[in-house]
Amino acid sequence: MKEYETVYILGPRVAEQETQEVSERLSKIIASHKGKVLMNRSWGKKQIAFPIQKEKEGVFVQLNYAGGGTLVGEIERSLKLDEKVLRFLTVTLNEEVDVDKRSQELASLTEGA
Repeated sequence: MKEYETVYILGPRVAEQETQEVSERLSKIIASHKGKVLMNRSWGKKQIAFPIQKEKEGVFVQLNYAGGGTLVGEIERSLKLDEKVLRFLTVTLNEEVDVDKRSQELASLTEGA
C-alpha cells in the first residue's frame, strides 16, 4: 500500500460539525477501498496567503491514509463535488508503508502537538 497525504481547505464559515461530516465521509471512502486512515487532524481556521473564491481564511484539515491508486481519485472526486471545499492537494508520501508502524508514528506526533 502507498501512503498519501491530502490537505484540504474548507470555507471559514463551516461549522465544526460540518468539518467532522466531511472527514467521516472521506474515512468511509477510504474504508470502502480497503484503505486505512492513519491520521485525520484539523489545523483550525488559518489565514490564506491569497484569496481563494473570495475567501481570505479557511479551515485546514490534514488527512493521512494508506491505500491503492484508485483511492486517491475517489477522494479527490468527492472533494471536488463538495461546495464547502475551497482547495485541496494530495501528495504521495511513501511507495510502501507498514500501516501499523506508521499509525503509531503519526499518533506520537499528534500527541506532542
